[in-house]
Amino acid sequence: MKTGIWMFLFVLSFSASAQIGNDSLENPFKFINKANQLLRSNLDSAYGFAERALELALLSENKKAEAHCFNTFGSIHFELSKYALATTNFKKALDGFDVLDDDLGRYISLKYLATSYDASLNYDKAIDAYTIFSEKAKSKNEQADFKLAQEALGRLYYNSGNYDKALELFELQKVEAKQAGNEVRLAAIYNQIGKIYDLKNDSVSAFENYEQGLTKGISSANNDAVQGYYNNVNSFFSSRGNVSKQLDVNEQAIDYYSKEKKKLNKKQIKSKNEKQQIKDIDENLYQSNFTQGKIHLDNNHPLEAIPYIKSSIDIATDIGVLENEVQSFEALFEAYEKVGEFDKALTAYKQFIKSKDSLITEKENEKLLALRLEAQVFDRDKRIQLLKKEAELDHLQFDLALKEKEDEAKTSRTLTYSLLIGVGILLFSTIVFLKGNREKKKANKLLLLKSLRTQMNPHFIFNSLNSVNSFISQSDERSANKYLTEFSKLMRMVLENSKHDFVTMSSEIKSLELYLGLEYLRFSNKFEYEFNMEVADVDEVYVPPMLIQPYIENAVWHGLRYSENKGMLRVSCRSSNENLYWKIEDDGIGRTKSKEMKTKHQMDSKSTGMKNTEERLRIIKELYNQDISLQISDLHTDGTGTKVELVIPKNPTQ
Repeated sequence: MKTGIWMFLFVLSFSASAQIGNDSLENPFKFINKANQLLRSNLDSAYGFAERALELALLSENKKAEAHCFNTFGSIHFELSKYALATTNFKKALDGFDVLDDDLGRYISLKYLATSYDASLNYDKAIDAYTIFSEKAKSKNEQADFKLAQEALGRLYYNSGNYDKALELFELQKVEAKQAGNEVRLAAIYNQIGKIYDLKNDSVSAFENYEQGLTKGISSANNDAVQGYYNNVNSFFSSRGNVSKQLDVNEQAIDYYSKEKKKLNKKQIKSKNEKQQIKDIDENLYQSNFTQGKIHLDNNHPLEAIPYIKSSIDIATDIGVLENEVQSFEALFEAYEKVGEFDKALTAYKQFIKSKDSLITEKENEKLLALRLEAQVFDRDKRIQLLKKEAELDHLQFDLALKEKEDEAKTSRTLTYSLLIGVGILLFSTIVFLKGNREKKKANKLLLLKSLRTQMNPHFIFNSLNSVNSFISQSDERSANKYLTEFSKLMRMVLENSKHDFVTMSSEIKSLELYLGLEYLRFSNKFEYEFNMEVADVDEVYVPPMLIQPYIENAVWHGLRYSENKGMLRVSCRSSNENLYWKIEDDGIGRTKSKEMKTKHQMDSKSTGMKNTEERLRIIKELYNQDISLQISDLHTDGTGTKVELVIPKNPTQ
């Protein structure tokens, strides 16, 4: 969708500039063209050129160029997936062309607006906009645009649940595609029609169209349509519980794409299109192998699932898609766990964690980059608003100067008022700018808080994996199996909770109970524990995840583990109307003796872990303006034992 709008804008920008001419170096269309050419490669530079174009358009009162600028700004926001801002700018462009009675400009802007509504999943407005655009394209005899609008309308009616209207449109498109001999398009249309009949429970008609789609897809080398056929038929049999048919269909898909890839790989020199075909085939091969493995796995056939899942991992690694690696390693871990091969399950789980961490890092970097770019665009948007206001003020001052000879006193008063308005505009813009800076600082703190939260996981994951290795080395398979099962439950919960700034008290209690159970499973000869929660409405209370666990971990690993006698660990929490009062007590060797026993590496590790926790508490306190207190003291006067008391608000965001 983004490729389509960019290409359309790229072509139209040149036609628009040709209408104006290139007789001036300061022609705003020169900068609009440059901005449009950079939309897919350098959004920051594109925005700079568009900003310069708007400045020139305002100074020269070129309303046509101004409207084209808003189309370019809308396209920049569209590329950033900021569809609401894109829609706003496309509306401004449409309004500008309406004032100018520029039919071509209206036509362009209407297409952009329909595409923006479509991308933001606003089906009703997208249908309205595409309907109008379709009629205009038909009246202009723009066949390509008319087909584009009709295809979009069919898809939108289908997505919005109006299957009868969608079927009517796809049937018309099928007739047109047949007349044009367009088998590539026909393959896709047959698949769409088949899906509608499937939803209407007309299995015969559904399969007739699916088979036609497959035939046309193979004959026209439309691999997307072929994959659509296999996906649709797989879904058809899945919804009816026919597992054997699902497996047959996926096997056919794997065989087909393997042969197609083999044909292309025989060529010594491959065209750009053929390289893309191989990439697309690899994606389809991955999906078919992974789906086949999951079907076997979900039907309790883990041994049959493993070869397909391993093939999907090899393909995902080759094409470098981290999301695919993560889900495949997770499935492989589950398969090995079910067949009882715990060493291989552990290896697969480590790979899953490694891939998951890489994916999280990649996503966080993408978010950070998008946030920075968004902040730059925000600042520039405000500058554009100020620029427009300044241009309006300049024109107003010019008009006042012309009237000065007629009525100097009246001009003086009007000028004074205008200057006051200008000052007010500048003050308003400054306030908006400062507010934007505050929002950026808050966003940076939230990113830092999330980063610290994700750093809490590796330490105890490492300790837990060592525990599994310990049981395995002792040939205690039963304990290792039990530990791994409980550990996998805990890790799924921790990974899920780490996505959120706050989780329910019930979820946090469950994760702490699982963690305590795991520690007790390994060190049951070192301590007993009590876990007492006196908190009502635990599903209505929200707390930061992984905030208490480091203190429990320190109590076990640095206090109770080294105690000569069997110790006691008490974890409790009670609540008032506003606060939660956490207390962690252990009668271990105490902080002083623990410090004496540690190596420098251990001290650095503990310091880093506790600093992260304290930093999280500090940021939460600043972000939400809440009172948080933490006290760590010796449990007994002789320096043995440790007591941690933490007071946090029930719901920090309120």
